[in-house]
Amino acid sequence: MMRPRIRTNVDRIGYSFEDIEQITGTIEIELSSKKLTAPKTCPHGRIVIPNRLSFFFRIDPDANDMEINLGIKLGEPLISKKAYSFSGDDVASTNKLIVLIDKGKIVEAILNGNKLADITPYSWEHKINHFETHKKILEDILGAEWFTLDVQHKERHPAYIRWALCNDILERGFKYPDHVGFLPEITAMVLENHALLLGSHGDADKNIFGSLTNYGAASVIKRIQSEIVDSEKFGDLLLELTYAAWHISREHNVKPTDEQGTADFEILIPGHDFPIYTDCKRIKRDTSDSRFGDVIKKANKQIKTSSKGRDCFGLVAIDISSRIKPPERLTDEFPAEVQRVSAMIQSILKEHYTSVSAVMLFWNEFSMLGNPSEEPKSKVTLRRRTHLIRHIHPSKTLPDSSILSETGNTVEFNIYWQKRRIEFLTLGIASS
Repeated sequence: MMRPRIRTNVDRIGYSFEDIEQITGTIEIELSSKKLTAPKTCPHGRIVIPNRLSFFFRIDPDANDMEINLGIKLGEPLISKKAYSFSGDDVASTNKLIVLIDKGKIVEAILNGNKLADITPYSWEHKINHFETHKKILEDILGAEWFTLDVQHKERHPAYIRWALCNDILERGFKYPDHVGFLPEITAMVLENHALLLGSHGDADKNIFGSLTNYGAASVIKRIQSEIVDSEKFGDLLLELTYAAWHISREHNVKPTDEQGTADFEILIPGHDFPIYTDCKRIKRDTSDSRFGDVIKKANKQIKTSSKGRDCFGLVAIDISSRIKPPERLTDEFPAEVQRVSAMIQSILKEHYTSVSAVMLFWNEFSMLGNPSEEPKSKVTLRRRTHLIRHIHPSKTLPDSSILSETGNTVEFNIYWQKRRIEFLTLGIASS
């Protein structure tokens, strides 16, 4: 099997590695087209330069992604890591990859004269380990035995459905058409994975779960463990953790509560005079509209209890995803149901429940570009969108801040459809 031809321009790499800033220059690599485009192979190479500078790269020819690592010594932590995406049109019979390094940092990669798109952060394991990670998170929270004992009474529980879906994907891979109907759930699962990793103070880039003990006190964890086994509260809990994680990613201080009759958590945002007590609820598709009034009334009481007479802002986070139909195309316009519900909530807030400064509506918008029966590639997108509805005369008016009005995330999958198999290519999670 032909190995990639590797050539280094070591004259421009610093030799005295006493100071990382001396590592500046270029590394040139020559690769045959077969190594860049051969299916089901992951070509890779390692270069060791005098004074033990280690340069390691690997390429996924299916996804047109490459990962480049730079270290001082083998086996020691990297000093720089980057990931890039290239186009199949950039590949020739003989290929030259040039990597530019400045003061110990990889700054640019060029393939045959074309600058590659930087897709860092990126984990080589992202292709499938999202599902291994999500399965492990569920087992860590609920206990592995929960999924194997008394299964018949748990098969309709959202946590069990997700756990079984993860198992199926890990055992059989993605299948077409088997998993097509699960794509909205899969994308939501990956988005919530990201939130659980952040909330546990794990490593979201490497898909490493931390510990829920990092989210709150033992009493908070006890509350979470009791709510997650309740199929009716599972969605409320995921909304809480997802929204809390968004604030954690912005370095806002989130303090979960554990007392009965209080809001779910307190948020402290730099520049805001008072804490924001937040309560999270999910409203199902077949629930009566009167449920919105009930949720706001209860949250108003819980915010009062949480504040203990101190000044604060009050926020009710309501997930209405199950009421939103997939849009024909993604736009920034609010769906008709969001507009209807917003008007109804504005009416509810008109004169009553003044401890509620605002209501934040959450909903998921799922879309897929590309018909797998007609073309081999599709793009799957799930946007977690929000809309802030302010109380006209609240006890405390929320600051006019984009931090609160633009909360949300986006998950994207690029998928190649193959007969009865989906190749999971890339993942990006973006915050707005």
